[in-house]
Amino acid sequence: MKRKFMHAGALLFLASCLFLACGDDGDPGPQGAQGPQGEQGSQGPQGPQGDEGEQGEQGEQGEPGTANVIYSDWIDSPFDDPTLPSNNPDLADSKSFTLVTSDVLNPNRDVVMVYGRVTGLLSDVHTLPYSDIEESSEYSFYIDPVINATQINVTAQTTDGALSFFDKFTDYRYVIIPGGTPADTGKSTSPVDYEDYEAVKAYYNIPD
Repeated sequence: MKRKFMHAGALLFLASCLFLACGDDGDPGPQGAQGPQGEQGSQGPQGPQGDEGEQGEQGEQGEPGTANVIYSDWIDSPFDDPTLPSNNPDLADSKSFTLVTSDVLNPNRDVVMVYGRVTGLLSDVHTLPYSDIEESSEYSFYIDPVINATQINVTAQTTDGALSFFDKFTDYRYVIIPGGTPADTGKSTSPVDYEDYEAVKAYYNIPD
C-alpha cells in the first residue's frame, strides 16, 4: 500500500510540473510583414463658412510721388538780347523764344505749365499767361502741333503796339506732369492748383 501511495504522489507531482510549464509565456516571435495600406475614404462634406472678420483701419495716404514729373531749372530770359529777332520787325511789339524741346512731351496727354520769375527786392513767381498792366504787355507760352509738338515756346507782346523790352521776368521754368489718358489730365481734376506755383512746388517736391 505504501508503494502505491508513493507512486501516485510521484505522478501527481509530475502532472503539476507539466501544467506549470505549459502555462508560462515564451519569448515573442519576430514581427510580421506590414499589411497593404487600406483605401482612402471619401472626403466629407465642406463645413459652413466662418463669419467675416472686422475690416482693418485704413492706412495713411502716401506722399505724392515725383518720379514722373519733369521740371527745368530756371532759364534766363533772352528777351533783353538785342539779337533776338522780333516777330514784327516794324513795331518790335512781339518776340518769342523756344524754352525747351522735349521728346517726352505729349501735349494731348500731359499737363504743361510755364512760370516766370521776378527777382530782386520783390521776388515773385507768376503763372503764364500773365498780363503786365504797367508795361502794357502780355507773356504766354504755346506748343505748335504742326511745326513741333514737343517744343515749348514763350512769347511776349505789347497790348498797345508800343516798343517794349519785355523785361518783366528775369527767368522762366517749365513743369510737365505726364498724364495717363486725355480724360484725367484736366486741371479741374488735379489735386493741386497749377496756377499756384508754391502749391505745385510743394506738392511735387520741386526744388527752387
